Amino acid sequence: MRPLTTTLTPAEVAILLDIPPALVDALLDSGRILCHVKGGQPRVPLAQLEEFFREALIRVYQGEAPAAADAPAVLPSREEGEEPSAGVAESSTASQGRATSGIHMARPRRSMPTK
Repeated sequence: MRPLTTTLTPAEVAILLDIPPALVDALLDSGRILCHVKGGQPRVPLAQLEEFFREALIRVYQGEAPAAADAPAVLPSREEGEEPSAGVAESSTASQGRATSGIHMARPRRSMPTK
């Protein structure tokens, strides 16, 4: 693994990320990724790439959060004769009586019978 202090040329970044060099140039031109100039050649610190992708993933996750909060909770269907577990009963009661901040309780796993 390379240290984050390592720098790469834009062509090396394109190869590393398997993207067209024009895309790397566009990211540099827009200022989304910053570079240093060493020996007359632009060099992109790995720390810059890491920061760019981390912030982009955070925006993706934040964009998905409202959709996940609006989605109804899906509980697995119970087999015939099976009693609801305490976690499911609490979740049902909580969702009927008060808001649960979008947190849905999962049904505990049943243990496998041992021989």
